[in-house]
Amino acid sequence: MTTTEMEEAITNIDARTTRIEQVLPTLATKDDIKAAREHAEALAKDARLHATILYEDIRDTLKTIRENTAPPGRDR
Repeated sequence: MTTTEMEEAITNIDARTTRIEQVLPTLATKDDIKAAREHAEALAKDARLHATILYEDIRDTLKTIRENTAPPGRDR
């Protein structure tokens, strides 16, 4: 390998290293991923609870509507 080729290779390695140094701070660490997963699980739990509450409310509302609109003499 000539001196010029070696200098070119070193320049390329330096440029790649600089790009890597710029990207590294933006990558998530294991701790970041763990925290994000825990946050997502908490949000999912809250969403399930909220959906259950809404479902029960709608179910109760429909039951009330059925009871109040049933024809006379019909089981409610």
